[in-house]
Amino acid sequence: MNFYYSIIIMCVNFETSLASFIIGESSGLVLIGSKEKEKIIIGLFVMFYSLIQFFETNIYFGNDTSSIYSRLLLINLGFQGLIFFVLMTNLYEINNFYIIISSIISIYIMFEACKTDFSKANIDSCLTWNFMNNSTSVMLGAMYLLMFIWYYNNKIPLSTDISTKYINNTGILFFITFIVSYLLLNIKNSPSFWCMISAIVAPIFIIM
Repeated sequence: MNFYYSIIIMCVNFETSLASFIIGESSGLVLIGSKEKEKIIIGLFVMFYSLIQFFETNIYFGNDTSSIYSRLLLINLGFQGLIFFVLMTNLYEINNFYIIISSIISIYIMFEACKTDFSKANIDSCLTWNFMNNSTSVMLGAMYLLMFIWYYNNKIPLSTDISTKYINNTGILFFITFIVSYLLLNIKNSPSFWCMISAIVAPIFIIM
């Protein structure tokens, strides 16, 4: 099953995770090599969340590694909001509310990932994130909602030479990938697919 066929049947596998990881990290490196500060910030964020694809890739190597990489994957998910807002403090005045709530979510998710009864991801026809229980899903959903709310309210930059339009456009793209993964495709591994799409579309941030 190759990369393109896997996308057509809406299933993440080793090839798609590896390809997505390479695309995401490569795009991030190009972005942080830019002279535009907003692109550097987005590039760092892209490189952080694209690590999800690296963790997924290692899960395919078997039971000896799937538990630790499943835990690392969940921790990465839980810290995405906090990392995002900390990075954005280099461009904007971020309300402490965003930092505090994101920190609480990150700590909660980290404890969830460290539990002895942690449910690791497994591979059936597709890679399934068994650790996405109801409470974890709610916390992560709140985190992403918080990020989208910030994007919506993001109007006044600290400096006139910062491209707020660029930052807002990245939010639009992230929201589109969310809609595609959760509403249009309606597949059981939507969270995994959303992470994959976000890494694949990262090159668009370079040309925006």
